[in-house]
Amino acid sequence: MHALAERAPERLVWGSDWPHPNMNDQVMPNDGDLIDLMLDWVPEETVRNRILADNPRALYDFGPAGG
Repeated sequence: MHALAERAPERLVWGSDWPHPNMNDQVMPNDGDLIDLMLDWVPEETVRNRILADNPRALYDFGPAGG
């Protein structure tokens, strides 16, 4: 993830698979731990915003932020 975020952040979107519907008796992942990993892998706020908000907005044509 770190290498991808450094080389092509415009190609990434974050997904946690919440609410994890296919776990079938497996240990449920802790989503807080997963987002903490993402924050470690992508320390720059502008890049995180791109992955978490800007890229999905563009991919799914959500329109401008705040609109």
